[in-house]
Amino acid sequence: MKLPSQGFYVDIGQINGQSCRIWTRRFGSTPSVPSPPGQREPLPLVLIHGMASGLALFALNIEAWARERLVYAIDLPGFARSSRPAFSSDPETAEGQFVVALEEWRRQLKLAKICLLGHSFGGYLSCAYALQHPEHVGHLIAADPWGFPERPKDLAQRYNLPWYVKAIFGVARHFNPLASLRAVGPYGPKVVKRMRPDLIRKFRPLFTSDEENMEVVPNYIYHCNVQTPSGESAFHSLMSSFAWSKFPMFPRLAQLSPSVPLTVIYGGLSWVTAIPAEDFATIRPDPQAYTSVKILKQSSHHVYVDEMDLFNDLVNKACVVSQEKFKAT
Repeated sequence: MKLPSQGFYVDIGQINGQSCRIWTRRFGSTPSVPSPPGQREPLPLVLIHGMASGLALFALNIEAWARERLVYAIDLPGFARSSRPAFSSDPETAEGQFVVALEEWRRQLKLAKICLLGHSFGGYLSCAYALQHPEHVGHLIAADPWGFPERPKDLAQRYNLPWYVKAIFGVARHFNPLASLRAVGPYGPKVVKRMRPDLIRKFRPLFTSDEENMEVVPNYIYHCNVQTPSGESAFHSLMSSFAWSKFPMFPRLAQLSPSVPLTVIYGGLSWVTAIPAEDFATIRPDPQAYTSVKILKQSSHHVYVDEMDLFNDLVNKACVVSQEKFKAT
């Protein structure tokens, strides 16, 4: 990326008795000239990646967001370059540990109020954070969020799954999702390249050649996941099966403060089940509760890169909404 940035660790204390540091990268700079009286600085935007990922997957988006505000991107505890503490095996406690980690990170950086954008599992955790700390969230943006709907009771019948697929899923649910990637050792980047060439090619604009693209991205994804899988284990404890959470987030949004604007952006071609805007209106009936649901029809689960310009524009507009509400208060 050409945009200047600063990378640093934030010490957030301990998780389960183990010290934890969160790798952070800040883009943009605080204006040297204070804003005129009565005008607030734009709220910073904080980016939370999904499972099996790291902050660099937002590399194509950040410049469009950092023109007007500070942008912070982090590696969640247990992922990428952050510490790998052992989370509780109790799913409710593990979720709470992520929320405490995010709050301590915010407190250490003295960020009074933020726009919070989370993708996939990061979207789930961003919502969990906003439920506990609404006073610090100027706008909550969930990008193709994982773990929102309840798991259908008739899942096998609905999709008419053959017996051997049920057997595979029955065995696989007892293991961490990426255990097989670690099992192949140094062949891992080749496995990533073979299994996800579609994801790798999405980042081609960052590189000078196809060869560089096909070398750097699979290596990054592999090294985000080859270390002690503590974050992945926490995700595993939270899921009822890979696509569903033990504590579905959508019903819990009824408790989200009306003061927190919510934008949800789905990929029309994603495996994530999109919840209709009408259902969000039902769960957040307060007329003061800003709620926007968008579906980008040509996007997969990686909605932030498939229709990048449109996604970037939606996020910038959401941040403006948060700024207007922040001014009003």
